[in-house]
Amino acid sequence: MRLLRAVSLGTSLARNLHNTSTVDASILWELHNGSVIKSLRGHRPTHIIVGGGSAGCVLANRLSENAANMVLLLEAGPPDHLWNWKIHMPAALMYNLCNDRYNWFYHTTAQEHMNNRVIYWPRGRVWGGSSALNAMVYVRGHPLDYDRWDNEGATGWNYANCLPYFKKAQTHKLSIGPSDPYRGFNGPLQVMQAKCEHPLHQAFLIAGEQRGLGRTDDMNGFRQEGLGPMDMTIHNGVRCSTSTAYLRPAISRPNLWVSSNVLVTKILLHKKKAIGVELVRKPKFRSIFIDK
Repeated sequence: MRLLRAVSLGTSLARNLHNTSTVDASILWELHNGSVIKSLRGHRPTHIIVGGGSAGCVLANRLSENAANMVLLLEAGPPDHLWNWKIHMPAALMYNLCNDRYNWFYHTTAQEHMNNRVIYWPRGRVWGGSSALNAMVYVRGHPLDYDRWDNEGATGWNYANCLPYFKKAQTHKLSIGPSDPYRGFNGPLQVMQAKCEHPLHQAFLIAGEQRGLGRTDDMNGFRQEGLGPMDMTIHNGVRCSTSTAYLRPAISRPNLWVSSNVLVTKILLHKKKAIGVELVRKPKFRSIFIDK
């Protein structure tokens, strides 16, 4: 197969995505009513990203920064529409953790060391993936974990090398600017520190201190052990997922396409090299190939 095959986009989805490049994979990108939205002009995508989740949204943004790349993002779930309070309102997080509308609703196999219990394992099926469903807690790994990676052969992955990228990725409301040793000030991901003003919060912190657990003012700073306020991916009272931080700011780029409600079933290989994907969008199966 030398050409992209067509997969159409529902008109209901198109109506909800004003002024975006969200379309499905075809030579001519079109709606059910036949109106052409955007054309690949006979070219295949150079990059296909499977899954518009916590990592996929970041990849879509970064790869499409290069105008020479033709980037296609395939997501099994729907967009995280801006009017959807069940996704964007922080206090509503339990809605999506308790149903399968935007959630794969996975369960583990029986866990031998947990009395053979089967554990509920929610994973996001929506733009932003699990970052659109989770509790919005922003916690980096412990510095010693990254240093251990480096010591065990992952050269360059020590904490000192990773920290500049942690900072680059975020805008922390408490950052003092470029001189802040741990917090970023102009990155795409919005981060705030929880206020912990409720009396129960204070009682919890005091009880922890009395038990010798200690306190920390920054869970991602110099001292990570102890009790204290958590960093949260929330901005002005709204969840900041990777869709909000990375995908939506890039969606109008002419070299980025996003196809929703498309399930990739197979990565197509030729001589051990990935050349495309097989996907299903009910009721049809299709294949899409890359240009490189």
